[in-house]
Amino acid sequence: MDMQELPFVRDKDYWCPQDETGDWGKDNAVGRAYARALVDATDDEELPLVFGRVMQAIIAKGHCGGIATGFFFALGGMIAQGRYPLVTLDPDLVLAA
Repeated sequence: MDMQELPFVRDKDYWCPQDETGDWGKDNAVGRAYARALVDATDDEELPLVFGRVMQAIIAKGHCGGIATGFFFALGGMIAQGRYPLVTLDPDLVLAA
């Protein structure tokens, strides 16, 4: 997958969303569309890695407005609906850590 094809990725920066409008509903809708674009462009095995990179970039920016909130809301909804199961960890590896 070429991350550069995603509308919110520029060069090696994984979170460059469009400017927020100040309208929470519109910004939230943009974030949800970004999440759908990420899921549609990523296979199931790549998704946790790519999502982790995007999440780190959002946190590093220090701002979680309507677009980022919509992004997380949409991905959380997909997980809750069972579209994308949470990663299953080997209990032996978790207990050893």
